[in-house]
Amino acid sequence: MFDGLQATLREEVLRAVMHVHKHDAVTADHHDHDTELTRLAERSVERGVNEIGSGEANRDDDFKVTKVKSVSETNRAKNTAKKKKKTQRQNKKKARR
Repeated sequence: MFDGLQATLREEVLRAVMHVHKHDAVTADHHDHDTELTRLAERSVERGVNEIGSGEANRDDDFKVTKVKSVSETNRAKNTAKKKKKTQRQNKKKARR
């Protein structure tokens, strides 16, 4: 079945290739495929390429950059918090005596 289809396809392709004339190729080259979609695409590209519109203002100020604390800064903050808690505990002990 597939051999028969392949042979038929081969014959049709060869017939089409062998019967092409020079004027067929020349006329096909001059065909302009101008459709509504291509016209609209060309107009849209031509309009806005080199124009500066009324774009939005720069909104970089809306976003604040938070500085990432270094390891030593975070350790220092933890140590001071621990020391404060320790002094509070010791003060409570002294107050009980």
